[in-house]
Parts: sequence; C-alpha cells; structure tokens
Amino acid sequence: MRANHVTQRELADSVGMSEQALSNKLRGLKNFTLRDVSRIADFFDVSTDFVLGREPLEVL
Repeated sequence: MRANHVTQRELADSVGMSEQALSNKLRGLKNFTLRDVSRIADFFDVSTDFVLGREPLEVL
C-alpha cells in the first residue's frame, strides 16, 4: 500500500469492506477471505500469489 500511495480507506472502499474490517485483517485479528485476496490483487493489478507472498514481483 505504501509503495502505491494507497490509504487503508481507499483500499477498503475499492474492495468493498469497511476500513475497520480491513484494519482488523491487516493486523491479523480476522482472516482474509479468498474474495478479499482476489479483489486486492485486482486493485493492485498483481496476481493472487503475489498478494499471498508466493511469487516475486517481476519488474519490466
């Protein structure tokens, strides 16, 4: 989020959840759903594997 200059509020609004729900998930108090991961990947235009930390970001 920092690298893309995106706030929690902007991301939460874009993926369809409250800012508080996103905050709880980022802090590990709640789990991300597959839908959350998919929407976050779409928002940042990366793969779900990248969101999950399973593959490095390719620099073109």
